[in-house]
Amino acid sequence: HRAGPYTHISSSTPVAPSAVPSAPGPAATPATPTTPASPSSTTPTTPATPTPPPTPATPSSLSSTTSAPSSPDLSDLSLDVPSALTLTSNPLLSGRIFSMAEDLTHPGQPLLWIASFGDGLIGYNPSTGEAFQLSHDPLDPHSLSNNFVISILVDHTGCVWVGTNGGGLCRLDPSTFTFTRYSEANGLPSSVYYGLLEDDDGYIWLSSNRGLSRLDPRTNQIKNFDTTDGLQSYEFNGNARFKGRNGYLYFGGINGFNAFNPREIKASTYLPPVVITNFLISNIPVRPGHPLQPGARPVLERSITETQFLELNWQHRVIAFEFAALDYTSPEKNQYAYILEGFDRDWNYVGTRRFASYSNLPPGRYTFRVRATNSDGLWNEAATSLSIRIIPPFWRTWWFYGLCVLALIGAVYGFERYRLGQARHRQHELERLVAQRTEELREANKKLQFLATTDELTGLANYRKLRDSLEYEWRRA
Repeated sequence: HRAGPYTHISSSTPVAPSAVPSAPGPAATPATPTTPASPSSTTPTTPATPTPPPTPATPSSLSSTTSAPSSPDLSDLSLDVPSALTLTSNPLLSGRIFSMAEDLTHPGQPLLWIASFGDGLIGYNPSTGEAFQLSHDPLDPHSLSNNFVISILVDHTGCVWVGTNGGGLCRLDPSTFTFTRYSEANGLPSSVYYGLLEDDDGYIWLSSNRGLSRLDPRTNQIKNFDTTDGLQSYEFNGNARFKGRNGYLYFGGINGFNAFNPREIKASTYLPPVVITNFLISNIPVRPGHPLQPGARPVLERSITETQFLELNWQHRVIAFEFAALDYTSPEKNQYAYILEGFDRDWNYVGTRRFASYSNLPPGRYTFRVRATNSDGLWNEAATSLSIRIIPPFWRTWWFYGLCVLALIGAVYGFERYRLGQARHRQHELERLVAQRTEELREANKKLQFLATTDELTGLANYRKLRDSLEYEWRRA
């Protein structure tokens, strides 16, 4: 975060005149600087005995001094000035300085930006001696990505571009002191950036350990270059960059340097056609005119490149396509996208991969489409297509389904006829039983009438025999 102007009160660092108010009495005489101390030193070099605090040194001086004619009264410091920092906490002296850049967008207000490896980004005003530090905050996504800054660039708008070691690229808006981070997720090839330059058209060029990149600050579009584009190597050296007066940019690496005019680097407008180069079934290449099994018909009558329609058996469960874009500038940079209409919902963007495979496709009709970019990422929207029909097994054909429906209708009809026949049979059996029972009852009635007559010898009615006969007939019935 921003940490206001440093006020170093020690025997080896100067005090900014603007940070120390005038003390009563005669003005202090500026100190005459002597031999500067080493930037990494933490103690003065010449005096062996303690000396009083020095008077303000020349504002633009960063060297330590040993003379101390008169010292300011520390009690007169204004209350809004931060407390004095120790020498070991001063990143200008204790840190490793990798790069510097001057902000020239505000005439009369010079500002020097300093890259400190381990202490972040430091802003220093040579006129006043004031400095502030911007460092990484893990809880703030708009802070510096990390504190290992190795390259700095101030563009023509005043924005500060910061290249880090492991944290990618950052852009500082000096009006809000907030950072915008750029990483590999945004299209950059690396997280380490050794050198930064701005060309005459406002593009930012970055050297890294993975080649050279060009960033458009207006659209945030990134174009990457590698050894196939003519770079001396993937690896560049720290701050080995220079912009010539004629607009040429120079970047040095481990195998020499590259020099180029950015305006001569044009994107290709060629739209490469795409051809399907190979077709595989179960990871076996299919050759034209050759059947997969003895006695079977060939899958391909001619080359897959010339084939417009493909008919496959349902047993061909795993199929694959290989394809290529006809752009030979940097074929390894061509990118591809494919879709199988009837199966995929959207295009599959697979980068530089040149094959597509599918397994267990249901029987039906499909259309395979593939398209590609040229080496500069320009898409050819005219896709190459191949129609495919997968023949279903007989039990999944329409006529088999029709036979199944007819068989079902016949089964239902036969079952209904059987059920009706059984009902009629039961009805006839019931009618027969009713007739039989009726006849038996008629015979029983005749017998009862005979038994109900009076006894011929006595003239009395035979009621006992009548009751026994009735009880017997009821039990029998």
